[in-house]
Amino acid sequence: METGNSAVVARHYDLNTNMVARWVREFKNGKHVNSSEASPNG
Repeated sequence: METGNSAVVARHYDLNTNMVARWVREFKNGKHVNSSEASPNG
């Protein structure tokens, strides 16, 4: 995340702050991967 602050990003895109923070936390925990990492041919 460029700003390092999920609240700033959430406000910028008119999203719920807790939702963005949850996405960031899940990504850091490995729940979400880049599409190139998920593809066996990637």
